[in-house]
Amino acid sequence: MVVVGPMRTGTTLVAELLDTHPDVVYLGFELAEEWAAWTGLPWGAPGADDIGCPPLDADAATPARAESVRAGLTALLRDRIGDAPWPRTVVLKSPHFWHRLDFLTAVLPRARIVRTRRGLLPTVASLRRLWDRGLDQHGRVHHLPVDPSRCWDYVPRSEADGYDPDRTFPGGRVPVLAEFCHRVDDALDHLAARAPERVATVLSHEELVTDPVAATGRLQRCLGLPVRELVPPKPLDPDRLEEWRALLGTDERRRVLAVRRRPVLAAEVEGRHAAAER
Repeated sequence: MVVVGPMRTGTTLVAELLDTHPDVVYLGFELAEEWAAWTGLPWGAPGADDIGCPPLDADAATPARAESVRAGLTALLRDRIGDAPWPRTVVLKSPHFWHRLDFLTAVLPRARIVRTRRGLLPTVASLRRLWDRGLDQHGRVHHLPVDPSRCWDYVPRSEADGYDPDRTFPGGRVPVLAEFCHRVDDALDHLAARAPERVATVLSHEELVTDPVAATGRLQRCLGLPVRELVPPKPLDPDRLEEWRALLGTDERRRVLAVRRRPVLAAEVEGRHAAAER
């Protein structure tokens, strides 16, 4: 099972909650270095040395790469569980899967997707704060290419002057962050429209924080798991859902909401999700 959504929409929280289920094992945060090693492909993120993070399609899932990925995941899982019985569900999570879904499902044909969502304004505010901290933590800036099929470039500080400052963070234009969120949602809408059986469920970050029992119960049922109490890594604080208001000014909010998505069968996709969860 793979957790996918725009960055800062709760993908890590979902994976960590599921990891507290006795029948589930979460293999670890992003695993960018491992994916780069298994595939021999760029995986621009902390842990990998690459700058770019280009899209991957099913053609990139050569037999050799697929075998390498499966062997790597199996070794990680064995390291996690030792001699314990094989778990019912294994969880992967990475914000760098959204534009590689065809590659991912070709390599892992039985994988199902849990999609995360969050309000656009809170997501943008949280993502900008994360990118502001990223330069100090990793010595790299984040640049969003104009090409809508691409994810963030992960650029060393020494090379940052070669990138468009409006699209580079810290310091970039806030609507660019909204543009990224829409890219991810567009890609996931396309997947849900052409292969609805792939999407197990859609989880709202807001519901997960305010009503975790209901949200995690539905999640477990959609995954075919016996329902258990899932324990967050630290207490969930609904008051934090309003933090974004102090992070985005009135004009910034207006400019974020002015960024429009491309029409991607949104009504049809939403209808399928609703029907699947009834």
